[in-house]
Amino acid sequence: MSAHAEEYASERNPHLWIECTNTFVTGGNTGIQRVVRCVVNHLPSPQKAADWVCVPVRYDPVMESFFPVPSIVKSECEKTKNEPQGLKRKVKTFVRGVLGKFHCLDFAAKIKNLALQHGYYRPRRLLGTLKSKGRAGMKRVLSRIGLWDRLKQFKHSVFPLPASSVRALDNNYRELSKGDVLVMLDSCWNLPIWNKVQELKRRGVFVVAVVYDTLPLEMPENFPDALKIPYTKWWHSAKHDIDAYICISESVWKGVAHRLAFCEDQVGRPWKLTQDLIGVTQRDEIESGTLDPTKLVNGGFFRLGAELDGYDDRPDVRQRVKDAFSTQDDTPTYLMVGTLEPRKGHVVALKAFEKLWKEKTQVRLVLVGKLGWNVDELSDQLYRLIDQGHELFWFNDLGDAELTYCYQKADALITASKGEGFNLPIVEALFRGTTVFASDLPIHREVGGAFAHYFPSENSDALAETIQQHSEAKEISVSSPRDFKWPNWQESSEELIRAVDQCLANRMAFIKTNTQAELPKAA
Repeated sequence: MSAHAEEYASERNPHLWIECTNTFVTGGNTGIQRVVRCVVNHLPSPQKAADWVCVPVRYDPVMESFFPVPSIVKSECEKTKNEPQGLKRKVKTFVRGVLGKFHCLDFAAKIKNLALQHGYYRPRRLLGTLKSKGRAGMKRVLSRIGLWDRLKQFKHSVFPLPASSVRALDNNYRELSKGDVLVMLDSCWNLPIWNKVQELKRRGVFVVAVVYDTLPLEMPENFPDALKIPYTKWWHSAKHDIDAYICISESVWKGVAHRLAFCEDQVGRPWKLTQDLIGVTQRDEIESGTLDPTKLVNGGFFRLGAELDGYDDRPDVRQRVKDAFSTQDDTPTYLMVGTLEPRKGHVVALKAFEKLWKEKTQVRLVLVGKLGWNVDELSDQLYRLIDQGHELFWFNDLGDAELTYCYQKADALITASKGEGFNLPIVEALFRGTTVFASDLPIHREVGGAFAHYFPSENSDALAETIQQHSEAKEISVSSPRDFKWPNWQESSEELIRAVDQCLANRMAFIKTNTQAELPKAA
């Protein structure tokens, strides 16, 4: 812990709470959920965390409190694997397929978000509550859908602390106070969490938000209302209560700092809070727009880990997955990993491959990812090409072992996104020595560096030409992926803790230097 941070902390070992509510209760394994789970499961000890005591917590919107949680383990996955022929997985896949076919995924997402907002996560939980608690269970159900006005008068008798939370309590857990930190790591956009955050701030708790990207604000046309609206509300609420922002890449950090410093006039720019303390030179830089916005906003960034943790695993790689990478005819196989949604560029990739197939070029494309939102054009194109018998495979239920197999067997990974906060598949592929073709975005160059080949974003002809050249030569003029170095999740978690410590040090350094002013918040 830095000297300035030690001055702020009133306890010998200050606590750092890591909020992981959504991932803990839903058990997701894509995007943010994968990051949250891996960070939580690799939190360093106080000796390696600059003396911080790291405690993962979840927020209960009914109790209006945070509760500690154990590590996020494989329990749900193990249940799935033990069911005959993976029945649960097959049913979920079938339901998603039907919803996607009739373009109902957006509606289903809205229902899910509404349920999450009221703390209701699974149908099994609803039925179990009604069965086991009778009248009290009915009160609980009504409270979760917002129909019990007098909830606070009897919540401690009706809503006892869950047994899992009681078991998780240990000597490291206590309520936060001055000198402690709350890190909002998970996607809490649908949680009514801000009253509790404000209460913690009144106690002197330092509040940090982890930002994965601001794409719902930058390109809202690519997101459904069920995601876009809660995120936008969260962003505008966060500006009032967040003390620092930590992002998952330098590109996102610069974008967040610029947006907060120069674009959020409705709540006041951060520099206005201390404009009397800004020198003439800095004031000129602000007016000309040449001042680095990261100097005006308290925050930073850390890197995500590269390895898969085997959370959603299968004992063996299924034969149909192996068939997709068959080497009998020496056809080069290209891989795309990620949810099928407009921003990911699957339409661009399919157009490129359709062009190559029409030219009788022998290439194969394997898609790995669930069907997302706003995918009418994509799903129609995908099913049409499959029906035509092209070398096209799509898997929406792969475990980590099977995904690792895909990375190892693919001739190259293709990521044609037009907007990303990090893009984990790039480092996951390079980490395994797989060639990467990426759309030319600043974030892709930050992550892939000299180890990836870049093509113009949203240009299917350029992508087709790249694939054509690679399929003929089986090589590309980039640095060898075998030389690629990247942090693992243990190192990533330690980077996050160091970034938090630096943000706290920034706050104290500012207060110490300017005793008449408070450090400007992120907004």
